[in-house]
Amino acid sequence: MKRVFLLLIYCLTCTFLFAQSDKEKLAYAAKSSQFQKEIWESPLPEFKATNVPANFNKESAIILARSFSLSRASSGKLKFGRSIGITTRTTKFSIFHERVKINDKTALESFSTIEYQKKLDKSTSQLFAKFADVNNTFIGAK
Repeated sequence: MKRVFLLLIYCLTCTFLFAQSDKEKLAYAAKSSQFQKEIWESPLPEFKATNVPANFNKESAIILARSFSLSRASSGKLKFGRSIGITTRTTKFSIFHERVKINDKTALESFSTIEYQKKLDKSTSQLFAKFADVNNTFIGAK
C-alpha cells in the first residue's frame, strides 16, 4: 500500500512539473494573436488572388500563394552578476504562409493534419555562462 501511495505521489509531481504555467500560456496566447494579426490583416498581394488557372481545376489541391520570410534581431547588454560581461540576445522569426485551394477529401485529409512541438527548450549552462536556445512554434489556419 505504501508503494502504491508513493508511486501515485511521484506521478502527480511529475505531471505538475512538466505542465505549462498560466503565465506561459498567457504569453504564448498573446504572441500568437500578435502574429495572427500581423500575417492575416496585412496579406501580400499574391494572397488576395482566389482564381485557379483553368488547367489546374481538376487537381485535388492547388497552392495559390506561398511566402517565406526570415527576420533576425540582435541586442547587446552589459550584465552585472557573478562577473561583468556583455551578452547578446538574438531573436529569429521565420514565417511560412501558404494559401491552398482544396478540391477533394484526400487533399483535405492531407492538409488538415500537422505535427509540431509548441516549445522546444535546449538551453544549457557552462560555468558562469548560460546559453538560451528556445524555439516556439505558432500555427494558425483559417
